[in-house]
Amino acid sequence: MDPLASFTAGTFRDRVGETFTVPAAEGAGLVLAAVDDKGSGAGARPGGAFSLVFQGPADLLLHQGIHEMTHAELGAFGLFLVPVAQTPEGFRYEAAFN
Repeated sequence: MDPLASFTAGTFRDRVGETFTVPAAEGAGLVLAAVDDKGSGAGARPGGAFSLVFQGPADLLLHQGIHEMTHAELGAFGLFLVPVAQTPEGFRYEAAFN
């Protein structure tokens, strides 16, 4: 079963501040900065739509696309990441679940 199908905002809410590794990007770590729950009435997926915002390092820009990620508890999965901002700390990325 595809782990993305079972992910909800609740899957990630308690993981804000945790690191997700992107092995193909020299093992760069992305820190989950925020979970934006759009509510159960939004989107077609069970549990509703939500988005994840990750903070990455300043010295590595990941281009828009699917990036394999790993997390100690959630395992390995691919997320479509979009760079959305550059901050003094680095680059921010968003993954939307509709």
